[in-house]
Amino acid sequence: MLALRLAQIARTYLPVAIFTATALYFIFHLRSLVLAAYSVILIIFSFAVTQIIYIELFGIGFFHTLHNLVIFIVLGISADNVFVIFDAWKQSQNI
Repeated sequence: MLALRLAQIARTYLPVAIFTATALYFIFHLRSLVLAAYSVILIIFSFAVTQIIYIELFGIGFFHTLHNLVIFIVLGISADNVFVIFDAWKQSQNI
């Protein structure tokens, strides 16, 4: 019973901890609290839009445990996009 409870806690708090770590790294890398906050909001909105498309547009109501991995995939792709766009913006000042 304790192992089940610990698994539920890990399933709940692990994405939150990773999301928080990503937000802190945004602040460190971007050196701007405003840009980091907008980046985090962008990622949160991307989850909402993805769910709307998935459920409403495609009509898929099935949700499996493996769908939880999508959280980490979307977080990784979105974080990479933020870093690429920010670095391109910084390099455009030299042009």
